[in-house]
Amino acid sequence: MINYKELYTRFLNCQCSKEEAKLLLEHFRSEEGDMELVALIESRLAEETDITELAAEDQQIISLIGRRIEKVTQRRYPRLKRWLPYVAAVLLAGITLSGLLWGTYISSYFMNERPIDVASDDILPGGNRATLHLGDGQVIALNEDQNKIILGEDHITYGNGAIPVFGQHEFRSSSFSDTLTLTTPRGGTYQVTLPDGSNIWLNANTTLKYPTRFRQEQRVVFLEGEAFFEVAAQFSRQSMHKYRIPFKVISHGQEVEVLGTKFNISAYKENMHMQTTLTEGKVRIGIHSSRPVSSSPTKNVMLMPGQQAVVYDQAIEVKNVDTEPYIAWKDGFFHFDHVLPKVAISELARWYDLDVTYEGSVPEVRIFGIVSRDKPLHAVLKSLEKSGLAFKLVRSSGRNKLIILGEDRL
Repeated sequence: MINYKELYTRFLNCQCSKEEAKLLLEHFRSEEGDMELVALIESRLAEETDITELAAEDQQIISLIGRRIEKVTQRRYPRLKRWLPYVAAVLLAGITLSGLLWGTYISSYFMNERPIDVASDDILPGGNRATLHLGDGQVIALNEDQNKIILGEDHITYGNGAIPVFGQHEFRSSSFSDTLTLTTPRGGTYQVTLPDGSNIWLNANTTLKYPTRFRQEQRVVFLEGEAFFEVAAQFSRQSMHKYRIPFKVISHGQEVEVLGTKFNISAYKENMHMQTTLTEGKVRIGIHSSRPVSSSPTKNVMLMPGQQAVVYDQAIEVKNVDTEPYIAWKDGFFHFDHVLPKVAISELARWYDLDVTYEGSVPEVRIFGIVSRDKPLHAVLKSLEKSGLAFKLVRSSGRNKLIILGEDRL
């Protein structure tokens, strides 16, 4: 008879063989094994686990994993709820590999390790990089030591109150125009606070167009790329009636009307679909019959918290999702949740500004994990290597090129 408790202990100490780790995972997938896993975690909690001594990055990972575990355990095992931070700490200590946590109990033993060919110095992660385009043609390169601009009624400042600089001079409100465009490059991210108090986080390779002043009847912004929105409620009066001023996000024929506050939109041109993920409040997704936005959408769906709308051309699919993987970028993490390699690699390409090519047959594995976006590329690739992928990094004509090697090219 197999002693799963002993096997679990060996797994946490990275002493399992690949075959033993597979056996352990299959056992924990069963109903009996699932209950045994909870018991093993509880017994592990009896050991000394001081999460206050962990690094800040590990603390953030614990927070993410704790929320993820809670969704799975709170209904079946309510007694575990108050122990979640410590459960996450135990798991982190046991199966964190090069900064990557492979699910709740997913082992790195499943995959073979292969060396990564790095042509020269490592590639650093992206940072606070963006440009602000004015309607009169001026372009302001925003300060990389700052991470946010605030748009007031008649002025623009950084989060610390400083005024952006254009050339050798401070930017002044006389340069204002009806529409401003905030753009992040590949490898860049930035935040903006709009005049109504709404906060928007822009991911890499994203463009947001918005007015210097919203009209009384509605608030409209235009998005290409990915952004997280935290929309402030704004009200107006007509005669004796008070009503909420709508906030709309337009992207490639999709119209998101905000009826709540917090949501994420991914609308990159190179993707075949758009994703809107709601974390709080309500939003209405509308699809127009053609690319130009018409007066009224031809299709509408309503999203509730924990739901995601995926738009393929004129079709809308609504599904329940764990929202954490879709908003983790805002908090400084890649959160891969059962994704195919091309999905994970496309995120890396935008953040590290890479040209990507595939050679040979790439394994159709599923990738699980959380890894900090502050890490240099080599560290992230070493983590993804555990999934069975192999990489070659070269530089040509001033560009960084990442080659993903299929099994027939190894």
